[in-house]
Amino acid sequence: MTDDAFFARDGEHYIPNPSCRGPWDPNSLHGRVIAGLLGAEIEQRHGAPDLQFSRLTVDLWRLPTFVPISVETRAVREGGRIRVVDAECFAEGVSIGRASGVLLRRGDAPDGEVWQPEPWDMPPPDQIERVRSYFRPDEQSAEVKLFADRWRYRRMQALRNHLPQLLRRELEALERRYAPPTKEAH
Repeated sequence: MTDDAFFARDGEHYIPNPSCRGPWDPNSLHGRVIAGLLGAEIEQRHGAPDLQFSRLTVDLWRLPTFVPISVETRAVREGGRIRVVDAECFAEGVSIGRASGVLLRRGDAPDGEVWQPEPWDMPPPDQIERVRSYFRPDEQSAEVKLFADRWRYRRMQALRNHLPQLLRRELEALERRYAPPTKEAH
């Protein structure tokens, strides 16, 4: 690949260079150059030194060819800490994709500790007991791996209320088998 720009600007249009070629069709553009163009336009038109580009979501629904490309943008939300911008990309007047960009205002880190999950260990593979799935006992990929530690047991209890009724009986039997010992009243 060369150091040339992917597009040459011609007024309100972008003219794709040969380095934009995509893998699907020799006459089409690569999706990543369209995504990059949308992100660059959002940042150029709506960015500011005190804003940090934090997320870009891109949807492409047409395979663009080597024709001039235009981009339209609009601010969707302007807040004290956030700016949300939509951009749409057109080839010969036909929409080929869109993007949504989120820019956050830069600031000092808040006081206090940053949350992090509780540490947990996973046993080595040879110490994992394997139980065949109720639905596909003949398939290796459907094996259910169970761990008798408290971390897995707590999550198993939380999942219990969200599983379909069909799985409930199987899960209750496994919970009884892997439940941590209870403290008996003296």
